[in-house]
Amino acid sequence: MNVTPVKSFYLNTALYSPTIAQAALAEAPAIKSSYRASVRRMKHLLAAQAPTFVSPTDRFMKAHSLIRINSVLQRYGMTGRDLSLFKTMIAEEKQGFFGYQAGSSTLRVFQDILGMLVKKVLKIDMKDDFFFLRVPGDSTFHYETALDFLKDKQGDLAVPPGDNDPDLRQHILSINMNLYQSYDKPWDLSPRYFLENTTWTHANALKLSKPFFESLGISGEVVDELWIQALDLLPHNRGYILQFFDESEGYAFTKEHAYIAHSGGMPHQRYPNHEILFDEKASDFPQMRLVMSNGATLNPYSSLRMKRYDGLTDQERSQYESSLQNLIEKLSYDPKKVRETREKLLNLWL
Repeated sequence: MNVTPVKSFYLNTALYSPTIAQAALAEAPAIKSSYRASVRRMKHLLAAQAPTFVSPTDRFMKAHSLIRINSVLQRYGMTGRDLSLFKTMIAEEKQGFFGYQAGSSTLRVFQDILGMLVKKVLKIDMKDDFFFLRVPGDSTFHYETALDFLKDKQGDLAVPPGDNDPDLRQHILSINMNLYQSYDKPWDLSPRYFLENTTWTHANALKLSKPFFESLGISGEVVDELWIQALDLLPHNRGYILQFFDESEGYAFTKEHAYIAHSGGMPHQRYPNHEILFDEKASDFPQMRLVMSNGATLNPYSSLRMKRYDGLTDQERSQYESSLQNLIEKLSYDPKKVRETREKLLNLWL
């Protein structure tokens, strides 16, 4: 086989690498088959040199007793169907993944109502894999970065802030960096909140959402009725689990808007630059706190992406979403206020 055509092939493909090309060219005399053989050889060399990515939960399971983990989850009511769902989540832990958060079906309704108001009433296009974790546009969420939040809240305190204070807690979302971490600490275990359809702190989601409805000219009485009807659309035997992904280069978004934390929310001094995100040998993990920000984590045009998992069948989910959309579309609102709120949000997001 002539070396020149082989070299030409490697130089004119998007797969070209000097190291790989030299290795292939060195063996060129031994390759006596067709063009397809050289392609197979290239793929083999690429596979040999490609870095392997093992998901954080897989790494965690290799370092801990899977029998014990499953035993704990079964105490919270895990079924074979739930375990199958968990395996689906773990398989999605790929580059850009950084954690999980779980909550009750009531909070899931809160997320869906806000999303549908933005899409159907405000007529703002947004990606499907995004959910509002707090009320968008609330001036409370004005911190541009996680560092801004920490500096402001720590003030003159000798100890950095945790998240037991309700004033602090409303600004942050607790994130576990793999699905099963803290399996021996029930207050930190994400699957527990899903399985038991509960939350660590029971925020009044209806009360929190009312100012957003008011900004659209929708009365409180109408909101109360909508809320009752919306809750009736869902079975409530399971909550939800959110899986978080960062689509920016090198986890830039996460590094700017989240901080690595201990259980309880205190910033972790060992990972000031989010080093754990890049340690693909780690099998034990700290937690993370995602800071709520109108311009970033509450912005559907940001680099933040989420997948949400629940215990519904596809048919149940479709019926629920269709029925909720019908309720939203029947609402009466003030067109002038809708225009003002739409402009306000777009100015924050774009």
